[in-house]
Amino acid sequence: MGTHCKVKWGGQIDAGFVIGGFYEDNSDGDLLDKHIDTYIATKSIKL
Repeated sequence: MGTHCKVKWGGQIDAGFVIGGFYEDNSDGDLLDKHIDTYIATKSIKL
């Protein structure tokens, strides 16, 4: 995982959220799709 994800997820955890899951996907047609997933979403729960 890249630094961007570590900063984003770390910020959510620091704000009192628990990461309950994540989802990765691509856009079915971009040049990078055959190499990496270009979209990431997290499921966060506030404690």
